[in-house]
Amino acid sequence: MNDEDLEQALLALVFAKLKTMPNDAVEAIASLPGGFRPYYVSWLVEAEVLNGGFHQFFWNPSSDFADDAVEAFRTIGDQATAEIMSQALEAALAELPETAKFMKTGTLEAFSQSANRSNLGAFDEAFYERAPALPGLRARFFRANSHLFVAERQ
Repeated sequence: MNDEDLEQALLALVFAKLKTMPNDAVEAIASLPGGFRPYYVSWLVEAEVLNGGFHQFFWNPSSDFADDAVEAFRTIGDQATAEIMSQALEAALAELPETAKFMKTGTLEAFSQSANRSNLGAFDEAFYERAPALPGLRARFFRANSHLFVAERQ
């Protein structure tokens, strides 16, 4: 199976699990075998940042996985992206009191206003440069650790 097909197959399993627990994505991912967490979290960060930058990642419910993201990139073998994520997380936490005011409104206008005041965009370009390698790193992680993607029999 090529890397792209592998990624689609693994994500299909994750999305199926997320559908069973739509109100608690963190718990849904935690209920899967351990290899899925770094795989999914690294994919989720990539999807959000490529779509709308780090500001979007931290604005959306995807931020529920922010604490796991640095370790997810380390686990799949990408220390450079883990460092970018760590710096972005630190900046997001520093901005949280200001961002929270906009998030209460929850409108697209509030998102835009918040993005204009955010420093998170400073990390986007470095992430964009690393992003093309991520699918291959995830595939290599899976192939080297496929046992982490299998539930133990009870």
